[in-house]
Amino acid sequence: PAEFGRVAQVAVVRAALEVTPDDDELRWWLAEALRDRGDLDDAYTEYRWLIRNAPHRHDQILNALTESVDRDQMPETAHRLLGDIYRRRGDVTRASSHAALPLQVRRRSGRVV
Repeated sequence: PAEFGRVAQVAVVRAALEVTPDDDELRWWLAEALRDRGDLDDAYTEYRWLIRNAPHRHDQILNALTESVDRDQMPETAHRLLGDIYRRRGDVTRASSHAALPLQVRRRSGRVV
């Protein structure tokens, strides 16, 4: 039942985006709904669009991505996107820090020697 509601919500927002693909409000809600239901690849695709096309949403995206890292929801991708936001803001120190974190995550998990 609850899952059906989330699926229906995502379907409605996607249909609305076909009519107004540049609506950053719809994309924000889609990204959040996808992340909430665990569709992380699709959610991060929407966050990427928002990072490029809706800089006024960067603070919201920073919060969402930080929460994704805390929840261990594809933290490597979340760190890359966080780094992209900081790079766009001219914060080279934070951008570099987040760019290095995915490699550290892989090393800790034993995927990189």
